[in-house]
Amino acid sequence: MKTKFYLKVNSNGSVNTTKSRPDLRFDEVAILVNVELPDLLFQKPQITATIAVSDENITPFTIDAITVDNVKDAIETATGIQVKLSIEQPEN
Repeated sequence: MKTKFYLKVNSNGSVNTTKSRPDLRFDEVAILVNVELPDLLFQKPQITATIAVSDENITPFTIDAITVDNVKDAIETATGIQVKLSIEQPEN
């Protein structure tokens, strides 16, 4: 990207910028500034991530009898229906 602007400076050291040539007071000067910046500077980075879980990091899930009873009781309390709950190991 290429652009131009005027830097206006007064005798007190105050500055401002404008795209067009500014009107000046007796204690001000205008400096034409040319700026060249690479377009890459304005591109937002693309953030990416990869998450991989290997087989050796997987542990078998176990449900103890207390958990089974708690699930059964919660369903019966919420629905008023008598529940028979059993947990079976999947076939490999």
